[in-house]
Amino acid sequence: QGATEMMKGEIRLITSEEDRISWLPDCLLVEIISRLPETKYAIRTDAVVVRWENLRTLRIDDAEIDHDSSRNILSGSPLLETLMLGNCCGFELLDITNKSVNNLVFSGYDAIYMHSVEINAPYILSLTIEAYLPLEKLLLRNVSSVIKAELDYYKTVIDDISLETLDEVNDEMLKGLLFSLGHAKEVKIGKLCLEALAGLKAEGFICPSNLKEVDN
Repeated sequence: QGATEMMKGEIRLITSEEDRISWLPDCLLVEIISRLPETKYAIRTDAVVVRWENLRTLRIDDAEIDHDSSRNILSGSPLLETLMLGNCCGFELLDITNKSVNNLVFSGYDAIYMHSVEINAPYILSLTIEAYLPLEKLLLRNVSSVIKAELDYYKTVIDDISLETLDEVNDEMLKGLLFSLGHAKEVKIGKLCLEALAGLKAEGFICPSNLKEVDN
């Protein structure tokens, strides 16, 4: 029988002879994920075939998601339009190639050590990067369809480095994001990114014409 097993801060979707979990109503599956306690969970769906055929919006918070699980979730959600990841971890590449997914919200990343994360999402139209990002690098590999984006994150690197070096890392990451979003119609910079933007301007950085500063 299919079952949801919770043990030692971990959730696993497991099955034996028959996959029953993926046949649960989409609204119930989303509710289960959204109501997990605020502890670190590992979502592993490699043992089941995800069939969320009517799911259009999915939010996953405080979860460890490996590459196989994310691929399984996305391939099993053919109508998914909006994907929101809040304070998740466990992946270095977020590969979203579903043509249906047009809105991505990357809201924080939970890392113990420095990590580099790449986002490959060639079909998304809207991208939000926000909240706490203890990352050395966040790279946008392909977001060529993005029309509007919002950057409003605060960034620290968990390591023994000087504040001067940290500022340089922050500035370079923001510069890379802005460069990758140079084709977008509008890129909003929230107040959490204004310090890094000011650092870039002090170095002679010329802001792209699609940039809009938002300080509230």
